[in-house]
Amino acid sequence: MKETAIANSLREIVLRGRLALGCSARELAKRIGVSHSYVSQIERGIICRPSLLVLKRLTQALPAISYADLLSASGYCGVAEEISGAAQSHERQRAIAERLWEVAGELTRQAADAGTGEFRSLPLLSSVPASFGVAAAESLPQNDCESAHIHERRLRGDAGAYALRVHGDSMADAGILEGDIVVVSPRSQWKSGDICVVRLNGGEYSIKRVVAQGELIILQPCNSRYEPLAVSPECQGELHICGKVIHCERSFP
Repeated sequence: MKETAIANSLREIVLRGRLALGCSARELAKRIGVSHSYVSQIERGIICRPSLLVLKRLTQALPAISYADLLSASGYCGVAEEISGAAQSHERQRAIAERLWEVAGELTRQAADAGTGEFRSLPLLSSVPASFGVAAAESLPQNDCESAHIHERRLRGDAGAYALRVHGDSMADAGILEGDIVVVSPRSQWKSGDICVVRLNGGEYSIKRVVAQGELIILQPCNSRYEPLAVSPECQGELHICGKVIHCERSFP
């Protein structure tokens, strides 16, 4: 019941803000970097608590609504009270909202990572090398690329884990957005429904949800703008699943 009330509140605010701006749901989706179906689900009350990054982008795209209102409508009550309860001017409140948004992700990670364990430096790739295979994590460049510092608890004990910067919006409905960093485990056993890094017929590597349906393997984007691809048994020898996505680091601009 509480989730329904939150969803309805968020739906009304976003719909009101979009209509005040005079743009379509498809235009709004493009502005905030998600799929049209994602905005549609917000406005139908299906999605009740988008990520803080999506809320921030909504604030930037819809001048008629405030970040504090979106936080409150989405159930981030503690953060919303920090903003709405302040006695400062509108400009000061906006500055507080900006700062809270910037540190929210880091505070969440710190709380999750409290206790034992260390951070590990992983190779951060913009694309997967063409020669990379399921058992070839050792061949990844260690010194000729950027690094991502990920807590050991996120790595599931895989010494060959690597990080990959996301390009495009094909996985937006799974919460994986343009510019995010995903951690990939080549040694984790995938199962139907997992999100993996895949390569088919020697083409480019991509991130897809891998679904087993009878004899078929479906490479499923998480964005209604893109069509799934069914891989038949005779073509599955050309399908390389080069690691399971085990963690996503939100990118804060």
